[in-house]
Amino acid sequence: MFSLFIQRNNHLKQSIHLIIFCFFLYKLTETILQYGTRIEIYKVICLSLINSTKLQQTICSGEITNDNNNNNINNDSIENQLLLYHVQRLSGYYLLIYRILLNLPATIACFIYGIYSNQYGYKISMLIPCLGAIIACTLFSISLLLMNNNLMNYSIIFILIGGFIYGICGKSSAITMGANSYITNLTHINNRTSMLGRLLGVNCLGLSIGTLLLGIFLTFFNYSDSIIFCTINNLLIVLILLFLVIDSNTNENIPILNDHSSLIQYNDHEKSINCTNSMKLSDNHHHHRNSLYGFIQLIIEQFCQSYQFLFQKNSNEKHQLLLILLFTVLFNQMTKSGEQDIILLYLRNEPTLWTSQLYSYYLTCYYGCMFIHLTFILPIIEKKFSLHDTTFIIIGLLLKIIRLLLFSITKHKEWLFFGAIIGSAAGYITSATRSIISKLIYKTEIGASFALISIFETIANLIGGLLFTLIYNYTITMMSSFIFILDAFLHGLILILFIWLRFKLILFENNLNIEQNDQ
Repeated sequence: MFSLFIQRNNHLKQSIHLIIFCFFLYKLTETILQYGTRIEIYKVICLSLINSTKLQQTICSGEITNDNNNNNINNDSIENQLLLYHVQRLSGYYLLIYRILLNLPATIACFIYGIYSNQYGYKISMLIPCLGAIIACTLFSISLLLMNNNLMNYSIIFILIGGFIYGICGKSSAITMGANSYITNLTHINNRTSMLGRLLGVNCLGLSIGTLLLGIFLTFFNYSDSIIFCTINNLLIVLILLFLVIDSNTNENIPILNDHSSLIQYNDHEKSINCTNSMKLSDNHHHHRNSLYGFIQLIIEQFCQSYQFLFQKNSNEKHQLLLILLFTVLFNQMTKSGEQDIILLYLRNEPTLWTSQLYSYYLTCYYGCMFIHLTFILPIIEKKFSLHDTTFIIIGLLLKIIRLLLFSITKHKEWLFFGAIIGSAAGYITSATRSIISKLIYKTEIGASFALISIFETIANLIGGLLFTLIYNYTITMMSSFIFILDAFLHGLILILFIWLRFKLILFENNLNIEQNDQ
């Protein structure tokens, strides 16, 4: 019996490592697909607008360099500048449409995964996005064939349909939710920050290597080769999840990365909650399963049960802290998603006019440094100094503000790369915030909480893309870097909020410890 328990624990530990590996592969392929597709949208829109002069072809392919830029602009500066502004604006709107089709369906998918993940496990929320990515790759390949035959309008339609399929399967929001829930379910509260930081570090490693591979594909191969590469990787992830990973279910698994004796009382409380919820869901399902109205009512009841922890009027006001933290998650993802499209447009605009390859290497630098921060620096600091989670968030916010201000101060690529290096500490914001949220809830609420975070992040992708694109298009002729100044100012306000929240959380933790000692 004891040997079976040890064997199962070993399988679960192996599954955790496989989940991290699959998460890395998925983020790598998604980075190639999403950033490559955004560049492709810019190229398709540009080619659909211009005639076939050499200069304009160079603009669309992103092959202008700073050495020949001045001569090209002097040839026909006004006409080319107006053309470039038109390309920028129209590309911004199509990037926004693509973002909406990508993220709006993903919100619904994450909502459904969040309701049923605690009952059926977290693997399904990681499998379906991989299948969606394979279908999307097929549609992106069709768009390439149409573009090669100068059918630009049809090409952009297939890109948008591919984005919609990718989104309705959950995309990275669902697989991030599943991976975070899976690992959080099997880790102890004492090492949860470092484990979630490691997962986010692998996320950044996938982003870094993905952008590096994208640059290599754009330099030595082409976009179609990258699509084939992504398809093969997603097939590999599906096979690993189906045949090698043990599903995690909160009703039968306990955290394996902790001292078992410290959790006896907690697990007894958790089992009682699980039994109560299972009886309620079973009774409700039996009563309503024969009608569509009953099915809808069942969904609503399960939603209320899953997310009621946000609105419980506790004496320690835990729900208020959770709501504030969820607001910061929404803000962080909103600005991060808005920055993605705007940085692409800004760096492809005058006077920088970066190539697609240089842009991809910039992203490689940024996410590579973020990987180093989260995988090596964060665990060392946490082990040696035992800093509070909010300290990491404040550090990340300060360095991110510096990075944003550098966009408005300088156009030199050396300083912009320096900003990417120091601004990569922004990864602390996400990992530390998730860690704080996970420490404020019960284990039975993990799936719902991470699903809610994914829903918030997906909604933020829509809001951020919309606001940033509209502001950038409105200010592009007056001050193209205005959006970065505004972004830095908003992060300054959030910095003040977290300084206040730091004292509230420390007070909450002290009061909680006093209550536990009294009991």
